[in-house]
Amino acid sequence: MDDEEIEDGDFYSDEESFEFEFEDDENEDANEDNDVIEEDEDIALQNKYYSAKNLKDENPLGAIKELKSLIDGVEQNTENIDWVFKSYKQLIKINYNLGNYEESLQYLQNVIPVLGLVKRDYAEDSLNKMINNYSASKNTKFVLSVYEVILNYLQNSEVSSISTDRLWLKININRLNSLLDSGLFDQCPDLLKSINEKLNKVNENTKNSYSLEVIAAEIEYESHKEIGNFNTLSRLYRRSLDITTAVTHPRILATIKECGAKVQFFRGNYEKARLEFYDSFKNYDVAGLPKKNRILKYVALCSLLTESEFNPFESQETRTYAKLAEYSNLLLLIKAYDELNIEKFDQTTDKINTENDPLSDDEVFKHALFQISVNLKQKLILKYVQAYKTIRFEYLTRKLRINIEELEDLLLKLMNDGKFGDMRVDFEDNFIEWVGVRKKLFTPFIQTKDIYANLKALYLLKFDFTLKDFKQSSNESDGMEIDKVSESNEGDFASEFLNLSDYPQLNVTEVIEIWYTYMYSSIPNIVKSETSLLSKLRSENKSISVAKVEENNNNDNDMAALNTRAGILNSTVGSDAHEHEKADDDDDDDILTKADILAGLCNELKKHHEKITAH
Repeated sequence: MDDEEIEDGDFYSDEESFEFEFEDDENEDANEDNDVIEEDEDIALQNKYYSAKNLKDENPLGAIKELKSLIDGVEQNTENIDWVFKSYKQLIKINYNLGNYEESLQYLQNVIPVLGLVKRDYAEDSLNKMINNYSASKNTKFVLSVYEVILNYLQNSEVSSISTDRLWLKININRLNSLLDSGLFDQCPDLLKSINEKLNKVNENTKNSYSLEVIAAEIEYESHKEIGNFNTLSRLYRRSLDITTAVTHPRILATIKECGAKVQFFRGNYEKARLEFYDSFKNYDVAGLPKKNRILKYVALCSLLTESEFNPFESQETRTYAKLAEYSNLLLLIKAYDELNIEKFDQTTDKINTENDPLSDDEVFKHALFQISVNLKQKLILKYVQAYKTIRFEYLTRKLRINIEELEDLLLKLMNDGKFGDMRVDFEDNFIEWVGVRKKLFTPFIQTKDIYANLKALYLLKFDFTLKDFKQSSNESDGMEIDKVSESNEGDFASEFLNLSDYPQLNVTEVIEIWYTYMYSSIPNIVKSETSLLSKLRSENKSISVAKVEENNNNDNDMAALNTRAGILNSTVGSDAHEHEKADDDDDDDILTKADILAGLCNELKKHHEKITAH
């Protein structure tokens, strides 16, 4: 009995246990069925999403219809919300590409509630992509509206502080750049203030990530002001040098380098400015921005100002730019400067202004053009002054195409720069004269008595050359200064020297020296230097090569010296040195002098003149 009861009890116990285990199996089967259903639903949504996405290029309206259908068929609180979020992003993109900006903004508004249901990293990454994609739109109103929608979401959501700060900074920096590009400068100060305040509150990593971009935007704002604050630009540039980031967009680097170059440029540090402008150009080139063309022009202008041998149009990066039409006027200007052609330089400047060349309204170009023009005129002044012993202001003003006041300013600058050490500038009588020691080209050969002998020969040949003619030709010279001779002294020029008793106020030596100085001043400086050097080598006999030349041409040199000492018109002429030796052995009557030749030529000229007048 007990055993049955036990068995029954056992039976009942086993039956109950079996029934319990059976119920658990039913629950597991039910869960598996639910998982299968959810998995099937997820696959169905995935297929529907990608099917609609594939239609967006060929049939965008059909894609919109399919995506809206997908969104309407999914509850907002299900685990398949990711497909809803993705569908909204596609609807925003398709309508944006179709130009339906209002619909695109509406879908952006609809996606905001969904952001809190997806993973935070995914949501932040998606927002970053939206900001990057839609910031490039030329529809400024649409871009600013996108920023406004996202900013409202960030202020009212529970996104982590780091994500909020980074997105907030990114959006507002983009807003600032949009305002700058649109020329809405009056809205920039308040936004700049908010951004800088935010930067002071974020962590160091976030601050370093966005500081350079903020500085670049602030530089753009300061540069667009009518009156640039160079102290502020200099401060911003120094701040940028203290910030180090792993990766910086080339546009940001280009803007900062341009800022540093302008600061150096307007402070007169043209070489530093040239290097900074060139770095800026290379970064603008990498970024693919058209601003690089203007920066390259600045590089060329700085190269002129620094007299640099570096030609900005010969490097590999810039070689093709010289062929562009917008550089033609600049290249003409550079060519005129290199040739020291003031007339062509002014013509090119006028051409830039009349053709409305973009350079004509550029502040950097205006400043550079003024300084380049000053440098050109100073170089020309030095060129003319070195060619003459004495030169008048009137001559320089005519050659440089400037007035007397401008010339005086240029002369003062040259004097202050120490470039007029051997010159004396007379601002009262308006002339410049050389007061340094000059080597005389004819000193070893020509003396006052030689010149006097030639004057005597001129008189004997009866050349009708009067003192009055001499004074007139002197006054009509190219600005060269000569001491004045009394107008009361008229008559035969040679006779006045030969009959000094009639004119006791004249000193033949002084007058001859004046004439000699006048003649010497007309000789180009380079010829003077070369001749003086050759004379020194001959006199000191320090060069073996010169000694050999003198040995080979000894007879010619002796005869040349003899002729010169005898006076230009009393010197002899012959076919070679042997003829001179033969002439020395013969009687003096057989020697043919230059005076004889001139006398013969004079007679022939008189006969020819009489023949012409007779007709």
